Amino acid sequence: MFEVFIIFAIAALSSVVLIVGAWLFLSLIGLIKTRVPYVPVPTAISDAVSDIVAQTTNPVVFYDIGSGDGRVVFSVASKIPTASAVGIEISPAPFLLSLAKSAYKKLPRVQLRCVDAEKVSYRDATHIFLYLFPHMVKRLYPKLKQELQPGSVIISCDFPIVGVTPHEVKEVTAQYKKYTLYVYNV
Repeated sequence: MFEVFIIFAIAALSSVVLIVGAWLFLSLIGLIKTRVPYVPVPTAISDAVSDIVAQTTNPVVFYDIGSGDGRVVFSVASKIPTASAVGIEISPAPFLLSLAKSAYKKLPRVQLRCVDAEKVSYRDATHIFLYLFPHMVKRLYPKLKQELQPGSVIISCDFPIVGVTPHEVKEVTAQYKKYTLYVYNV
């Protein structure tokens, strides 16, 4: 009986090691490509972004570039049921987590894509959310400026777009940390 317990314990431990190893490997793929780690935003940020997006009276097509586990995408889709919400994530690990969460939440008009953000067209976007390091914001901004329609909104968390004056700056406190949302009208 004791031998069966030992075999079961070894099998369980091996499964955990395999899952953690696979998660780390898949996360490493995205980190190597973008030099940006997976850092989830607190719920207070998701709520604040949803509140900003909800201020519009026009139809909403929301993109979260670097969507991670999809929490901001799901927040917008929950708060604005008519919105189309698209998550763009290059790293397979958080992308797979977002797919699992999406299957559970069953929100209509949510699309999750595991793709390089620089290869996506944003011409239909009304709102863009970025929680990316400054080098990625700087790399993506020319593409966004070229593709977004007048009246579109870019919301960047913690890292402003260098050389561009925000329309609004909003401070959000979450988990004893202060975050800054920079809101830009295109």
